[in-house]
Amino acid sequence: MANCKILVAGDLSEFSEKGAALFMEAAERSVHVKGWFAAALSGGSTPRPVHRRLIREPYLSGIPWDRTHLFWVDERMLDYSDVSSNFGTARQDLLRHVPIPGDHIHPMPVSGPLKTRADRYESELRLFHDRFGKGGLLFDLVFLGLGADGHVASLFPETIDSETPRRWTTLAQGGDPKTWRLSLTFEAINATRHLCFLVSGRQKASIVARVILNPNPEVPAQRIHPQGGEIVYLLDREAATLLGPALEDPIQGPGDLMES
Repeated sequence: MANCKILVAGDLSEFSEKGAALFMEAAERSVHVKGWFAAALSGGSTPRPVHRRLIREPYLSGIPWDRTHLFWVDERMLDYSDVSSNFGTARQDLLRHVPIPGDHIHPMPVSGPLKTRADRYESELRLFHDRFGKGGLLFDLVFLGLGADGHVASLFPETIDSETPRRWTTLAQGGDPKTWRLSLTFEAINATRHLCFLVSGRQKASIVARVILNPNPEVPAQRIHPQGGEIVYLLDREAATLLGPALEDPIQGPGDLMES
């Protein structure tokens, strides 16, 4: 359990509140220290309650949106208007409702040749890092989901060994629906100060227990090692049902999770 902290939410409201609080605390601290905040968001259904909580107080006015830059950990190669688009969903739930400058929003490209899309996002990340990173980490916070097979972003068990060294983006085909996807690599995801898994549902209980209690490098999630420190698991009660003794220590609140 070293470098791993667990938050268990009793219901959806508490889940979204804890996730939003983690986001705001990371944003406030990053802006205080260096003047800006960079986060990478995940797709799927689990983050949506957190995104919707962020558009209400105290987060709407409390988060320094004008100093925030948002990226995505992966994207299906579908039009943003498609219901399966990670960016499209975030735009509907979050981006249209908060005062974030348009040029601070960095969606993954979904037009043009596939390799060109990956290269374009790679260039965007590196230009951002050259301008703001000052030799530090790429992100201040990464939100990740966790697939039932242990995949993170679009890094699936059958493709995790195909990454090109020192690349921050990669292409993969898989998932549901099975389509081409653009994904950050492990190297990019791990270049973060804080990382939080958002996991809900009884169908995820087995993989949560496997990742936390029985490390296996063949599971993509087991290759997540944020350079900035700890991994936080924000779980609902159903996702945490098989953790047993791992939950014997007191669950820590959001204020304990963003230590310098």
